[in-house]
Amino acid sequence: MISKRIAVLAILAGAASTSGCNDFLKAENPAAIQAKDLTQTPAYALLLHNGAIGTFQAAFPQLVIYGSTFSDESRNHHVFFENKDIDLRRVLPENGTVSVFLYTPLHRARFVADSGSQSYKTIVGADSAAKDVRYARMRAIAGFTYVLLAETMCTSPVNGSRPYTPTELFKDWALPRFQEAITAARAARAAANASAATRATADSIIMIASIGGARAALGANDPATAITLASDPLILADSARGWTWKWNANYSTNTTGENNPVWAVTAAEVGSGSRTLSISSTPFQQVRDIRIPHPDTTESMQNGIRAIVANSPTAYGTWSPTDTIGVEMTAAASIRVASTLEARYIIAEARSAPTAPGSINPADSAFIEMRRRIARDALVPVTTSANFRTNLMEERARDFFLDNHRLGDLRRFKDRYGIDRWQAGSYPGSTSGETYGTQECFPLPLSEINGNPNVPRP
Repeated sequence: MISKRIAVLAILAGAASTSGCNDFLKAENPAAIQAKDLTQTPAYALLLHNGAIGTFQAAFPQLVIYGSTFSDESRNHHVFFENKDIDLRRVLPENGTVSVFLYTPLHRARFVADSGSQSYKTIVGADSAAKDVRYARMRAIAGFTYVLLAETMCTSPVNGSRPYTPTELFKDWALPRFQEAITAARAARAAANASAATRATADSIIMIASIGGARAALGANDPATAITLASDPLILADSARGWTWKWNANYSTNTTGENNPVWAVTAAEVGSGSRTLSISSTPFQQVRDIRIPHPDTTESMQNGIRAIVANSPTAYGTWSPTDTIGVEMTAAASIRVASTLEARYIIAEARSAPTAPGSINPADSAFIEMRRRIARDALVPVTTSANFRTNLMEERARDFFLDNHRLGDLRRFKDRYGIDRWQAGSYPGSTSGETYGTQECFPLPLSEINGNPNVPRP
């Protein structure tokens, strides 16, 4: 087959040469931007910045969908077998759903933010970038892509490199980008000509990068750095407001491509039984908590059964604190990416990391107990030093439901503290004896294995 294809190409090349059309097979897209222009054309600086935001916001909810299915925040009802394999935690490298909808979008977002910020730096100049809030924002976004790769993948290459471990991705890739974002944002804020708007933007980026950096440090098992970053004065100042500040990925109803994809699989009524994610038979089905609102009535799902579908949780812009049933999310619902509430959780966990049970900081126990009292169920016992870590994990699961935290949390709490919350045993609804697999992270897709010579073959 290959030899025939080469022969056909040779014939075409010869015909083109005979007719004088040397570019017979050459096609150009007049709308495409040449690579060299991305470092030489000042008009493209804003395009690079906005592209980093847009590609990250496109990738983030896709990771919510498949990461939540893998970590049992959601139950899959999609009829395609690859989606069920994700729910079963039996993902093969050949799983095209993971490759197309999770791995590729996340790496695209990483590349656009990371490489794009370097092109932006070349355009505006290194001195200007060092005190530029746009550059700072791009570096912070790049940092988050590495955090998500570390929490989601077993390993991951970067631009054709060897596969890096999660610890390497946290420590060597995510943290430096967050730290650079903080430095640039602080310099932008301190500039003599900084406007009030610039200072406010810089403050926001400092908080974003500090929280992201603390998350990366916690993942890298560096509690001291995690506490330092999560305790930035700007973050602590929000404590008086109840830890309410947050940074969102935003969506709209302008076009289908701008819709929140999580809405499309949980709340959109495109047709009868179009929903594909529920909370039936997950650890969250019996929870009575305004942070994970849901009705008791079932809805028709794509695979023909009826299941309980969660309404908009606290991480989404359409969340309503009215009751435990709540309201459905919309196509324009934003998703929280980082928050000062997370920073407070990081401080509590990091302070307990080197501490033996029974000597937990009283302020941290009080914080977890305060979060526990939000619920309207009795599933979680009163917080004590003895059960502090299990309660902390339970409250994190509720506060950060469907916003790309659970997979990383499950991995970290098992590895670090021996707390195993992975679902195991019989797969719900199976009539053939299916059981959950033992995977706790996504393997590299076949496209990366075959296309990257630096990836060891299995």
